[in-house]
Amino acid sequence: HMVREGGLVVLSRFPLRRGEALHALRTNHKWPRASLLHCRIALPQGDVQFASVHLPSPRFGLQAVLDRRTILKPSRCDLLESETQHRRRVAQDVSTVLAGIPGPLVVAGDLNMPVDSTIYRSVWGKEYVNAFSRAGLGYGWTVQGGPRKLKIGVRVDHVLVRNGLGVLLCETGPDVGSDHRPLVADIAVNVSRKP
Repeated sequence: HMVREGGLVVLSRFPLRRGEALHALRTNHKWPRASLLHCRIALPQGDVQFASVHLPSPRFGLQAVLDRRTILKPSRCDLLESETQHRRRVAQDVSTVLAGIPGPLVVAGDLNMPVDSTIYRSVWGKEYVNAFSRAGLGYGWTVQGGPRKLKIGVRVDHVLVRNGLGVLLCETGPDVGSDHRPLVADIAVNVSRKP
């Protein structure tokens, strides 16, 4: 079973029913791109809501203030601030849509922010359990970046749960040729059957 919205795809061996989708304009893109694809998964234990998420990257705001000669270009900080506010707004819009979806919910994807980000803490930190923070080992970085030979690992991809779902295990997978490493979580579902 499959549902798709732009670059977001959800595949399941159980039946899926498409739900909400949300698009947002990204810096350096002409057209809005999918930021949220929600669907309902019909598990034998009962329905579970699932959301695939891809939020805007901080890359363009950071690139705006970097300069090859002076390292930083403070005169362009307004671009970084504007991009940060845009990222906060898109994250909040996605969170608002998800807040209206009842029942157990899994949110998975590229949030493009680490757990210590102020945007992450204010939007996702209170209502959701982060699978890797709860049941992961090690650093859990899912992407590496940095100038030239200096590569820094960061955990920007997340699996979040709420409303009675439990996390048994969460780990990053091996490099499979993508710019992000996979994040795999075992989630316990204690959902009562619908009548």
